[in-house]
Amino acid sequence: MITPSGKQKLSVSSIANLQHSLIATGFPYDRQTSKHNNIAELKAFVNAAQGIRRPGCAALDMVYVAAGRLDGYWEYKLFVWDMAAARLIVEESGGVFTKPDGQGIILDEKLSVLVSNGHIHEQMLQVLEKAKIDRQELDH
Repeated sequence: MITPSGKQKLSVSSIANLQHSLIATGFPYDRQTSKHNNIAELKAFVNAAQGIRRPGCAALDMVYVAAGRLDGYWEYKLFVWDMAAARLIVEESGGVFTKPDGQGIILDEKLSVLVSNGHIHEQMLQVLEKAKIDRQELDH
């Protein structure tokens, strides 16, 4: 979208189906020792999305959602500096920024996030919930 001043405004993608979505993720630094290491979630999204990327820069991944280059993003155990500005940019571009369980976020020291274009947010929440259940079953 072009603003009245002639500048292009960031806008999320219009993709409404997770099966047609390009999403990104990252992995926590303690992934080798933590049971909650994002592997179950990655497996679930590989089967649910069109494609997955792992660029390695949380803030950039979130801004790519805001710019419509990605349709969604999730990651665990991020720090405030990874997401403070990105959250504002995502929300200003029409995207949605929540915890992986869909709850709102209060910026704190370590957080987990789910960011989307808004159209696929509920579908992404369902994938994360299924992965959580699958991980719990493996733990027992």
